[in-house]
Amino acid sequence: MMKNNNIFVRNMLLQIFHQMKRHPALIPLFGCIGMGMTMAVAYVGRLALFHPDVCWDKSNPEPFNKYGPNVQYKVRNNVLRLFLQSSILCKVFLPLIVHCKILFFLHMLKML
Repeated sequence: MMKNNNIFVRNMLLQIFHQMKRHPALIPLFGCIGMGMTMAVAYVGRLALFHPDVCWDKSNPEPFNKYGPNVQYKVRNNVLRLFLQSSILCKVFLPLIVHCKILFFLHMLKML
């Protein structure tokens, strides 16, 4: 049974490579699909391993209680904060971001 699966996978991969040789325009398509699948697996793995809502240890069913209010585990906030703190450009970007948020808020008030 296992040998048949290996042959099936091998034939499928060979067929994909033959299609890419015959039609080079498909290479970016396969690259984008492969990158998307890789990123999806990496994201699910990150959620399963590092997110405080997932509990793998039955002896401690509430591990999220050990996180204090100062612990940062979200990726996007941490990256933005590190960029703004470590960059000289934060003096330029921060007022621009605040200005854009104020303009958007005023625009939304006019629409109501």
